[in-house]
Amino acid sequence: AAPVIPAAALSACLDVAQAQRVLHARPELLLLAKEIESLFRQLLARLPSAVRPRLAALSLAPAGASEWARWPELLQASPEAVHDWLGRVSVEERHMGCKE
Repeated sequence: AAPVIPAAALSACLDVAQAQRVLHARPELLLLAKEIESLFRQLLARLPSAVRPRLAALSLAPAGASEWARWPELLQASPEAVHDWLGRVSVEERHMGCKE
């Protein structure tokens, strides 16, 4: 299989300009393309309509601004930690949906 390129992995949920901004701000993500791809696949399976707008708005948000902003922290986390985070993101999304 061809190697996964970080920008390509990010483009599953972010447009090219957003992916470039994220990689510029977080260069350590350049080494985590497979992990990005895996996490984004899980997000898309769980919250397909919310992923792109939320990550676009919150990927570079300060820590504590949203559970969504924590996604880079989860790239090398245990499956249990990712599962728990996906649950928190789902709850936050339902809460955001109620406000809209």
